[in-house]
Amino acid sequence: MNLRDIPIIDTHGHAFNPEKESGDFRAFFNQSLWYPDINIVKHTLINYKMIRELKEKFALPLQLDQDEVVSIRNKQYKENPKEYVSRLMGDLKIDTIVIDTGFPNKKTVGYDPDMNDFAKLMGAKVKSVHRIDQDINQIIKLHPRTYSEARELFEYELDLVIKKNDIVGLKSYIAYETGLDIERYNDFEIKNAYDRYHTNINIRDKKIIYDSFNFIGLRKCKENDIVMQFHTGFGSPPALNVCKANPILLENILAEDEIRDVKVMFLHSGIPYSKEAAFLCSTFTNCYCDLSGIVVNFYSAYKKVLYDVLEYGSLKRITFGTDGLMVPETYYMGCLLGIDLLGEVLEEIVKSKYVSSSEAMDIGTMVINKNAKELFKI
Repeated sequence: MNLRDIPIIDTHGHAFNPEKESGDFRAFFNQSLWYPDINIVKHTLINYKMIRELKEKFALPLQLDQDEVVSIRNKQYKENPKEYVSRLMGDLKIDTIVIDTGFPNKKTVGYDPDMNDFAKLMGAKVKSVHRIDQDINQIIKLHPRTYSEARELFEYELDLVIKKNDIVGLKSYIAYETGLDIERYNDFEIKNAYDRYHTNINIRDKKIIYDSFNFIGLRKCKENDIVMQFHTGFGSPPALNVCKANPILLENILAEDEIRDVKVMFLHSGIPYSKEAAFLCSTFTNCYCDLSGIVVNFYSAYKKVLYDVLEYGSLKRITFGTDGLMVPETYYMGCLLGIDLLGEVLEEIVKSKYVSSSEAMDIGTMVINKNAKELFKI
């Protein structure tokens, strides 16, 4: 089933500056934050597929090896990034990209991408999501005298960024910090944990502090009718304990009266916990599965995740994303393969007589465009 004419709203991506590219771009088809040896990364299915697509896209001889293709790509991209990206994307219809502004940034890679320049490079509209973890870490580093002062500072910073930057959501990286098993603590417990943490850094008090700040973030999303995105599922070990990144761990707080109306998005559909993520989206009407990052890291596993979220979840609660990162090929492969594999899965579902062809096309439109448009009010 051909879904390429549907305008794409990418619900999770990252901006970048082509002039700042360094190293081997194949490294970004891997989830490790530590950029593993390229001789490991180059021998993955997604890299094999990506090189094959570049050969076809730019009419390169099939007998060229990976390194030769990379050399040609680097020359063309460096000479004219805008022209290269335009040729690469071809007829892919990327309408809007929801950008996580937390990475890259000056602290992590030495520069802050310009959103307007990135929008022009990609030929798409850009909307921003603010990552709250950097604010939390900065406040903990500054360590105001009391938790009350720290909370006021955090709320002030969030209010400022929400009003100033016209953002469409917040993002939490708490899966990496202390895990998704967020708990509710009373003011006395939080105050004591905050006081202790200043002189004795420990994981238990850190969890109490991070959990409390994430509740504030959820509350701000509710007040401003914006989305709260959570990283869920696979990440870069050992920085992330994947056992603590299962979205099902959020089940208890999602049932709370204060949280039930907050629009919550499980980034990456919780892979390998995609069944759990989809289940939550079918039982909590405020939850959404985002499909980003799966193709550009795992390729064929994308179809398995699609079956999970389509069968266990609600069709109105699935959005399309790439997790495009640092190089345009991540966006290209994310969109190209993501759209085509979704078409293959929907075609198979039609053949199984679950839905008609027209219903399948409606589902494709919901996932690729309509659900995100309604969710983010784009």
